[in-house]
Amino acid sequence: MRIRKDEAYLEQVIDLIKQYKYPESAKAAWVLRTASDARPSLMGKQVELVIELINNCPLSGARRDLLKCLVNLVKMKSYHFNETEGLVLDLCFERLNATEAAIAERYYSMMMLGRFAKSYPDIIPEVISSIEMQLDNGTDSFKVQGNKLIAKLDLIHKKHS
Repeated sequence: MRIRKDEAYLEQVIDLIKQYKYPESAKAAWVLRTASDARPSLMGKQVELVIELINNCPLSGARRDLLKCLVNLVKMKSYHFNETEGLVLDLCFERLNATEAAIAERYYSMMMLGRFAKSYPDIIPEVISSIEMQLDNGTDSFKVQGNKLIAKLDLIHKKHS
């Protein structure tokens, strides 16, 4: 895939997303996510831009794909967000608690918060509270995954209390 090797092509894809037009932006976000699935570090320098795109994009499908790019980064044990970590955490709480957000957006946000909570046990009560508030609004799968994550986070919280 050309996007993984060519920085100029990556910029073209991002410019298409910034148009916020359907279907061009949605397709470009899908291309970005697909490249990120194969090479998560691709988005390492673009975290702030991805957050900006998520916050400004009116297309839920594009937001979902952009969130997946961040999920791929969070899954990488070797990647450290450093100064952008707070921005990602804020975004995740915002998207998880946004009742108008698509279920996939809330799911990806929940999973990223779960990973961050393992490193930062102080946020566990807030993560659990946010998940519990969304359980009534979620699909059966979201509820199952949410309850599993709550159980895991409860165990971590008890160890650190």
